Amino acid sequence: LYPVPILFLNDREWDRVSYGFKLTHYNFRGMNEKLNLGGWLGFNPSFFLSYRNPWFGGNSKFILGASFFGKRTFNRFADIAGEGFEDRQLGGSLTFGKRLTLQNSVQLSLGIRRIEFPDERVQYSVSGTETDIFPTAALTFSSDHRDLREYPRSGYFARYSIIRGGFTENQADFWRFAFDNRAYLPLHSRLSI
Repeated sequence: LYPVPILFLNDREWDRVSYGFKLTHYNFRGMNEKLNLGGWLGFNPSFFLSYRNPWFGGNSKFILGASFFGKRTFNRFADIAGEGFEDRQLGGSLTFGKRLTLQNSVQLSLGIRRIEFPDERVQYSVSGTETDIFPTAALTFSSDHRDLREYPRSGYFARYSIIRGGFTENQADFWRFAFDNRAYLPLHSRLSI
């Protein structure tokens, strides 16, 4: 169980400091399940809760994850004219996957975000109303051949994702592709690149 303080600057400006606390349980219920709970105050206050089970269902080798968050965000969309505003966001996601082998897995994540705009800033919403609903779906394939996950010295890691955001005409719709490729080469008994 790890308590972690949170302190960071937003936009590299000292008057936009965020500060808070996070609690992480790395072995919740003794089965390598991870539970995170935290949040911060100051600029763009936020809270979050997440749970991840990397192996449930016994020999079925399923993966399960869930997250929930809320935040107030200073929206810089209109900030060019000095008219930035604050929106409120609430959302979450559910992830279901399958471990194909010890190293390879595939996951499907479904998420939704509700963004609430102030009355005087409705013109910046995609839907033209005070509230935008933004769903996402992501399909991810991972292959992890590292000798150690936390401090790898040799091996490789690859993750490929296809993400679809928005599904109707009153939602921002786009496709996103994400690639994460890493290789670890040992140079000495305690040194690698």
